[in-house]
Amino acid sequence: MYEGKQVGTNVKSLIQNMSAGANTNREEATKLPDLWYQATAADGEVEEVMSNVEAPNIKGFNAARTAIQARHYYNVVLLTSPDTGLIDGIVIEYEKGSIDGALDYAPDDRAE
Repeated sequence: MYEGKQVGTNVKSLIQNMSAGANTNREEATKLPDLWYQATAADGEVEEVMSNVEAPNIKGFNAARTAIQARHYYNVVLLTSPDTGLIDGIVIEYEKGSIDGALDYAPDDRAE
């Protein structure tokens, strides 16, 4: 539902779901996805929001949700753990028209 080219309002909803899920599953490390996002093309900077057991980084998710612009488009890539099959990372790239290179933001062990 959220993968591929998405309007900013859908991306905001995805981040809200990530935040709620991280808070609910704060004791289960395998259910805490990390987030890499690029809110605008102006700076091209990629921000990270990492979740940790007992500290799901709700402030980081809220900052990401606020930074995403509702009227713009983003490319969303879901990273799946080869061990658990669960989504353990999400890359959100500002509307470049291609998700090529989006996995460059993720650690090597997830980019496969």
